[in-house]
Amino acid sequence: MKNKKKILLIIYLNSQFVNILPLAKFILKTRQYEPIFLFSESFVSVASGADEAAKICFKEKIKVINHLGAVYQPARSQNQQTKIIGQVVYQTYSILSSIPLLNLISGPLMGYYFIREKQKIIKNIYQNIKPNLIILPEENAAELQTLYTVTAKKYAIASMIMPHTIANKRELAEINYQINYVRDLPSLLISYLFPRWVYKYKKRKIMLTTYSPIVALELLKLVPSDPWLVNHGFSDKIAVESNFMYQYYLKNKIPKNKLILVGSLNDDSIWQIQKNILQIKKNFKLKYHLNDNPIILCAIPSLQINRKMEFENYEQIIDFWIKSLTKNKNYNVIFHIHPNTAPKTQELLDGKGFKIVSGNIAELIPLCDLYVASVSATIRWAIACGIPVINYDVYRYGYHDYDNAGGVVTVEDKEDFIKIIKKITTSKKYYQQLQAKQRQCMNDWGMIDGKSGDRILNFFKELIG
Repeated sequence: MKNKKKILLIIYLNSQFVNILPLAKFILKTRQYEPIFLFSESFVSVASGADEAAKICFKEKIKVINHLGAVYQPARSQNQQTKIIGQVVYQTYSILSSIPLLNLISGPLMGYYFIREKQKIIKNIYQNIKPNLIILPEENAAELQTLYTVTAKKYAIASMIMPHTIANKRELAEINYQINYVRDLPSLLISYLFPRWVYKYKKRKIMLTTYSPIVALELLKLVPSDPWLVNHGFSDKIAVESNFMYQYYLKNKIPKNKLILVGSLNDDSIWQIQKNILQIKKNFKLKYHLNDNPIILCAIPSLQINRKMEFENYEQIIDFWIKSLTKNKNYNVIFHIHPNTAPKTQELLDGKGFKIVSGNIAELIPLCDLYVASVSATIRWAIACGIPVINYDVYRYGYHDYDNAGGVVTVEDKEDFIKIIKKITTSKKYYQQLQAKQRQCMNDWGMIDGKSGDRILNFFKELIG
């Protein structure tokens, strides 16, 4: 692919890969740019799905490198961190960190050393690959994603974020509520020395990450003004997919000059499906042996830890969701597995005879009549399609992202979940009311006009020519 400008796509999670893959295919088809995937160390792990992702890329003739810059090979069980800092250094740190008080020094020193080594690796990757543009699905200081954008600035490489989800301070606080908060000497030091890493939430001082990386990042001056603002880092631009998200970012204090409204390739896929919805839906029902009844599409929630809920384990969640939904005989019920916990969920469903569908869920949502999910960012596509949604907040995060979408009904417990399923599926009048409310706001949640690809391509030209 000589003379083609290179676009480096950096992936941390399987769900990010699923969302960014259509973009990589689109870039490839333009014949103007060469897409290259970089799988980070957190993705290159035994159970991450990176191997399957790489197979897809190789089939599509898309190049993949690992976090060290080498051509991707199947994941190994070795700790990925030791590959960056070396086995001897890592073992020395492990010994020192076990000694009381010494860990106050050894931890930040190791963090400092690790980040510096990672910066060198990123620099070498940029020098070898020579990308004209890097794209991340999000920029989160706690995950060290800012290292890619900071280094890109240093070497005059354009950078942009194409968000794969909805994220704000409350979400980060909920994720860290049980695991990272001010409770001991190291965390007290952080709250005193670096208060911008601490967020007061539910009468607790939450830390975005742990003591050592915070100190190291501060020493290296690699921290954005507010690390709690996801995507407010060092990237040049943020590609925004809808008017709702545009306003969402502004409310979360993302500078207006960083935002550009382009829509998304998923919007274009939805537009293509809607043009021939009756035939596509008929073929879909034939493929999965569904009858003429309406369709409930359920996005099974991913496995979350350290959450207070009604269930004792993940198996109980899956069992309850499936039994509650499949009781209704007036609807076809199909299930889609979250990419980040796919192997675990698949094990729980294998051999039970349920209809499990695969593929890009954004292309499945237009085919359903009712969408069921748990505080998922995918709900935004159902809203954009005018499809009613049951949002069962099974882990009780209490997010308010969909409060203004009249066709989204949010519940937090088993009883209400069962009640709302029954009400929507047995009352035609109530269903139509939800549908009408959803359609009132649908245009704010998507740009379903088939032109997002053109806008994205123009965006690339604006950034890198």
